[in-house]
Amino acid sequence: QPKVDVLVISNNSDEPKKNYLKKNTNIIYSHNFDYDFFIKTNQQNIILKDKFFTFVDQNLPDHPDMTVYRNKEININRKNYWTEIVELLKYLECTFNLKAKIIPHPTTNESILNEFLSEFEIIKEDKSHIIKNSDFVICHESTLVHLAILWNIPIKPIIPESIKKETFYTDNILYFAEELGLKTDLDFKSDLHKQIYNSINKKKYLEYKDKYIISDKSDPNKLFWDIFLDEICLINKKYSEK
Repeated sequence: QPKVDVLVISNNSDEPKKNYLKKNTNIIYSHNFDYDFFIKTNQQNIILKDKFFTFVDQNLPDHPDMTVYRNKEININRKNYWTEIVELLKYLECTFNLKAKIIPHPTTNESILNEFLSEFEIIKEDKSHIIKNSDFVICHESTLVHLAILWNIPIKPIIPESIKKETFYTDNILYFAEELGLKTDLDFKSDLHKQIYNSINKKKYLEYKDKYIISDKSDPNKLFWDIFLDEICLINKKYSEK
């Protein structure tokens, strides 16, 4: 068994990890960092007046995780991908009478934003406020969408035709959608309002929250580092008294 002094468990799916450690390992129950944004944004309580939906970009054609860490060329045509995304967003804008806002991935090059997304509002700050005030969120499987789950915002994961050969992406998106009880396709011949607004499975959202976002033994009102530091102080006190 590995020797670990402190193990932080940030969701219920991490719980079994403690069984592989020595009995004297100190366990701290907390949440992931997305949950900190959830707490802070709720405290600020900023309500945006305009109506919109949000696309959370993941820079799929050029994501460095694929090209650097996996030493793998990405099997996606950049132009085809962005053309598909733009066409979809414009169609949704017209159908729902809402403006689309784009939250770009930190690695998406500015030249891509200028070439393909110049017609849309690009959001690089206060992302959590944008998610909270969105009518719905279009995404692939970004962890930023955890905020939409916490606020019960309708989510639509999508698999554009241009990425279907890249199974690493499609498998992840399908798994994410399945965990939330969502579908990844849009039937443009049927009512899109029902497909998006009526798609929330609150039971699945809650299960996802417990499984991936926050331990049910964590304090839901405290920030991660507040929990961590308070627990470390208690651990130090315990050892000092021995």
